[in-house]
Amino acid sequence: MPRFYANADGAVLTTQAPSPIPSTAYRRGGLAFTPDGALYTVGGFGISAEGYGASPSASAAVNAAAIQAALTAANAAGGGTVTLTTAGTYLINATLVMYSNTRFVGSPNVIIKQADSTNLAQFVTESYSTRATTTTVTITWSSGITASVAWTGHGLSAGDYVWVQGAAQGVYNQVFLVGTVTDANNFVVALPYLPTTAATGTIVAKKCTANFSIGGGFTVDHNYINNTGATGLDRMCVVLGIAANFSVDGIRTTNIDKYGILVGGVADYQIQNMYADGPQGASSSESIKTYGPARNGFIHNVYAVTTDDGMSIQPKEADGFSVYRFTFGDVFNLHVDTVHLQSGAGGQALGIYCSDNELCDNITLENVDAIGTAASSHNGIALKYGNAFSTGTLGRITINNVRPRENSSTNFAINASCNIRQLTIQGATYLPTTLAAQNLFRNTAGTIQQLNFDGLVIDNTSWPNTPLYLINISSTVSQLNIRNVLFNGNATNGRLLSVGASVDQITIDSLNMTSGGMICVIQASLAITTAMTIRNSRVKSIATGVQVNSACQINLEGNVFDTVSQSVIRGNAAVACIVRSSGDNRFVSAPFFTNGSTTTLDVYGFDLTVDVGATGVNRTAGTHCFFVGTRGTLVTNNAVICDATGAANSWKQISNTGNAF
Repeated sequence: MPRFYANADGAVLTTQAPSPIPSTAYRRGGLAFTPDGALYTVGGFGISAEGYGASPSASAAVNAAAIQAALTAANAAGGGTVTLTTAGTYLINATLVMYSNTRFVGSPNVIIKQADSTNLAQFVTESYSTRATTTTVTITWSSGITASVAWTGHGLSAGDYVWVQGAAQGVYNQVFLVGTVTDANNFVVALPYLPTTAATGTIVAKKCTANFSIGGGFTVDHNYINNTGATGLDRMCVVLGIAANFSVDGIRTTNIDKYGILVGGVADYQIQNMYADGPQGASSSESIKTYGPARNGFIHNVYAVTTDDGMSIQPKEADGFSVYRFTFGDVFNLHVDTVHLQSGAGGQALGIYCSDNELCDNITLENVDAIGTAASSHNGIALKYGNAFSTGTLGRITINNVRPRENSSTNFAINASCNIRQLTIQGATYLPTTLAAQNLFRNTAGTIQQLNFDGLVIDNTSWPNTPLYLINISSTVSQLNIRNVLFNGNATNGRLLSVGASVDQITIDSLNMTSGGMICVIQASLAITTAMTIRNSRVKSIATGVQVNSACQINLEGNVFDTVSQSVIRGNAAVACIVRSSGDNRFVSAPFFTNGSTTTLDVYGFDLTVDVGATGVNRTAGTHCFFVGTRGTLVTNNAVICDATGAANSWKQISNTGNAF
């Protein structure tokens, strides 16, 4: 069977292959263009929309019909490339539908603009456009990570993608790759994780639009100001739903109403080299919005300016936003890399939202510049419950090499207000303004099982002249790890950590802190006795190491405390504090302990200098320290140990046990 090609000036088919692409061709997104913007097509089926009548001078109806006819022709031929390369603005008054195995390429000097009063999305996938037509299926599972799908006359082959929706259990609401085709009415899929029960509910399925791409550098102008009548999903500029194995490379969405690109019910996809300019719409938000089910997604090199959220990831919309909820399910294995997001008065720069019954796991945000200008209670990067949800859980979230900024004193650069299994923040830089209440990170609700900070670099030249905590824990955290932090706070106002809720375990490792106020304040009335370890750290020219307002145990290992004006440990409330040292800490002009209240201290470590007769120092069997002061017959600057609880003369000088206090 002959292979078909298109000539450069229209929809004329030929069996003669065009000339090879010259080395001087301009390349973008894996495609090659002539200097005047025409696409080189070598191999496969290619067709130009201009050959069907598309023209900057044509009417919106003619352009919409011509571009769609070219896409339909490519689909009818089994797939191919549709090009639109003549410079100019093409008005359209209908939604353009993308098919499987089809590539649409618009050159960088092409603008596809929605005509006035059209009030529709501009690009959608074929499966999304026919989403009301589904097939009821039955899913059978008993053990293992595969399930059988009964679908009468499915017509599918191994390697096809199917969207499944309606199961009561989230593990079955996925985009599946068909594995083994058992027969004309049954096939097998691999489940993303092990179910706990068999599938129940009214379950429907639909074949996905797959193996397509959109790109080339063209602009999609949503023309919101002249299309204010759109409602629901018609408010979106590009909707890529019920789709798989696709790419968007090099488009600009501008003058959008709601979302630049909406993806949902998707798998194995990438979106890159995108510019989204959305502040024309009163509530224009997400440059890219991700609804579940979604898996194995890659979003790269995006610049977006919006008046609401800059970008967000959300497994499910709440009932109050059901007009947008054409799909829902788990979101996992999503990587967002190299993005600039600037949100306006209504939202955060980047949001990850969880819902009550859907999984949201293994999400990575990397090389993110996030600017929040909201005057309302939104944040630079927000991890939170979706509207009307309160018990959902995020899985593993990694935020790497980010630069979040917030312009409101009530907001936080990074805020977590939901349940999270593991949150890791690496390599963040933070340049706060003079706002007194602004933190790099704060958790305000929910529980974080493990919270990790690694490689933070904070510059004192921009630190506020008012007390401010870099990390503010005000809800439950099971394990908090802070490693490799360079923190130069401003005089007494730079404070690394505030623990204001239930935190089981804290580890601070390899902290380099200079000219700051405090390492940590353990706030009053915590629900649990916090265990804190500070190791391998160098702290210089601070006021206080740890201020104790609630019961705690502090372990010190291999640290240097140089010039601490008050003390390394400062009691500040009538609570119990246990301090254990590994014996290799060094104190230079740094008193170990002072008591600003009635804190009781148990101390273990000969490198810890303590006046054993000072207020609050307990006589507890086995405690030991390096004694300073004059008490009883003890000789100052000697090692002492306590051999009994509460008894007079239980503090003994080790070199001469006859000396006691």
